[in-house]
Amino acid sequence: MRRRHMLKVIGAAAALPFVPSRSNAAVRFAESMHRRLEAERALHGYALRVLSPEQNELVTMIAEMIIPETDTPGATAVHVNEFLDLLLAEWSSDADKTRFLAGLDAIDRESRATYGKRFVELGEAERVLTLRALDGMRNTQEGAGRTFGELKRLTVYGYFTAEPIQKNVLKTVMWPGRYDGCVPVVLQGSGGQR
Repeated sequence: MRRRHMLKVIGAAAALPFVPSRSNAAVRFAESMHRRLEAERALHGYALRVLSPEQNELVTMIAEMIIPETDTPGATAVHVNEFLDLLLAEWSSDADKTRFLAGLDAIDRESRATYGKRFVELGEAERVLTLRALDGMRNTQEGAGRTFGELKRLTVYGYFTAEPIQKNVLKTVMWPGRYDGCVPVVLQGSGGQR
C-alpha cells in the first residue's frame, strides 16, 4: 500500500467528528496521538481512561480480527485499543463517547442473546458470524452495528498511522531527506566557513 492509497483509506475515518476532515491533517493528528501513547508507555505504561477492562478486551479482540497478525503486525501489536481509548478520552464528545460505549455493551448483549456468552468467549466461527452481521448493520444510527462501523474505521485509522506500520509495512519515509546538524556551512561571498 502506498501513502496516497493509505490517505484515501484514512479519509474514511474522517467521517468521525473528532478526526480532521483533510487526510493529511488526519494523518498528522493520529501520528501525534501515537507519539503521546509511546511517551506514556515509556514513562509508566498506558492506563485506560475510558474503556473498562471488559470493553478493552472486546475492542482488542475485534481490532485484531479486523487486522490480524500475519507476516505483518496486527492491530494489537500497534496498540490500536490504547489509541482508541485516548481518542475517546480526549477528543470525543460526551454524547459520542456514551453512544460508543453503549454500542460496545450492545455487542456483548447480542452475543449473549445469541450464544449465551460474551463476544470474547465465543469460538472463532461464532465471532466471525457475529462480526459479519454487525458489518451489515454498520450504517445504522445507534447500537452495536454503528459502534462496530466506528470501531472498524478507527482500527484502520490507528493501524495505518502507527509509526511501525508506516516505516516497516508501508515503507513511508517519516521525515523526507536527511538532516546533518554538525556540518560546515560555506557562505557565498565570504570565502570562509562558519
